[in-house]
Amino acid sequence: MVIETGFLGKMCKTNVDNINSMDFVLNLDILNGCVHFCDGCFIQKERKGDWSEVLKNACKIAEDLTGKGLRFRELILGPTDFFSARNTIEILKDPYFQKLLSFNEKTRITASCVFSNMDRENFLEIFNILDNESFYRKDMILEFLVPLNSNKMLDRDQVYLDENKWALNHFENNSPKVIDWSYVVNIGNNEVLREKYAETVEFIKTEFNTILEFNPGFFRTNNNKLIDGKLSYWKGFLQDVLSKSDHRDLCLTSVDKHHNTANTICLNILDDKVFFSPFIYEQIIDKSDLFLVDDLSADSILAMHTGLQTKGYQYAGQTSNCEQCSYLTPCVGRNVLNFMEVRGKTDCIFPEEFKEIF
Repeated sequence: MVIETGFLGKMCKTNVDNINSMDFVLNLDILNGCVHFCDGCFIQKERKGDWSEVLKNACKIAEDLTGKGLRFRELILGPTDFFSARNTIEILKDPYFQKLLSFNEKTRITASCVFSNMDRENFLEIFNILDNESFYRKDMILEFLVPLNSNKMLDRDQVYLDENKWALNHFENNSPKVIDWSYVVNIGNNEVLREKYAETVEFIKTEFNTILEFNPGFFRTNNNKLIDGKLSYWKGFLQDVLSKSDHRDLCLTSVDKHHNTANTICLNILDDKVFFSPFIYEQIIDKSDLFLVDDLSADSILAMHTGLQTKGYQYAGQTSNCEQCSYLTPCVGRNVLNFMEVRGKTDCIFPEEFKEIF
């Protein structure tokens, strides 16, 4: 593995290259199956539909947007565990998936995975494909988001730590890929973190040389009641953490005003439909009609992107405090205002401390 100089800092702040370009990100929900049962997981593990059609649509969109001068920055592969999904190997060998990674030499693959209780033979087979330069370029960036088991990490469970270090050792010594990976705070088993968040961040940094990020996986559900409840929980949780911790030690991409804003088009490609993806702490799936893309041509996608920004600014005047907030433009660019309007929310969905951090 090639570790970028100062990569911890880079993972917390937007690279200047991402500010000076117009980018797009594609999220493909095509992984099927998962052997893990992570606390807080609301993902549908078994999916119907022909994922090969998703890849064909993704290639068409990527080719058209690239032709308009946009940079294909990231390909998110989900929704289940990258190393235990039944079709990961088949997808990695698919010519359309490989074509997706050919439009821009900087496109990265991002996926969620769990290193504990992992089938190591399958892990190695997957990396044999990824490291095959006839399929994928040598210096391609892979980013792995690992849901944290808070209790095992805080208890210093040696089996859990060793299993994670085994994967890290492979990254460092056996793969030429540029690999970024971080732990993510999932919605489950986190109450202990309210009091020990700073301790956990420091331990992860020291023990694994990486960061702890937020990843509200509950947004992958279509249950609005569940979303509203967890959104409130998440806001309260973050307020507690931010009030007790030195925010300079925390990594929150959502407070970076340059990250995934108006210069980034984020699309979810689900079965035979495509949706714009709001950024609420991280990229989420929202199947509201407002975000549905009817015409997959680049011109139509760009026009819809602009229209959603305008709509977001218009809704700001109907909220309690968005219109005068310093985060208005980043939130508009991330479709936060449109997410709020769909749910009839007028109060800020984020902790007040956000404004004090960046």
